[in-house]
Amino acid sequence: MGKCPDAIMLQQTKVRGSGVGNFVSGTEITTIAQLHVGDLAASFSPQFNALNLMRVTRITEDGSRAYGVFVNPHQPHELRLASDEEFCIWDHEINCSVILHKVVTEAAPEALGPATD
Repeated sequence: MGKCPDAIMLQQTKVRGSGVGNFVSGTEITTIAQLHVGDLAASFSPQFNALNLMRVTRITEDGSRAYGVFVNPHQPHELRLASDEEFCIWDHEINCSVILHKVVTEAAPEALGPATD
């Protein structure tokens, strides 16, 4: 399994992406079954050397795919960019094409508010 470099360390090195703001890496995600709609995750792409914060928007009924959007790491109820669209992550891509970690913060998840377009 791949290991997501610690988000704090990544933000101190040269990676692309918007980062994860004040969030820190929590539980490593190894399967779509660990995700729930509304979860925030640190998404690291080894291919693009990019770290972004994503919010899970939906999960397929069979559990093979999760959909999400990149969000603003300082205002996670907002999209990262107005042009960002929902993307799909297949279960087999986790720890291969994308490395995910749930993120933790001092704020309660409900304090973050719902994602908006």
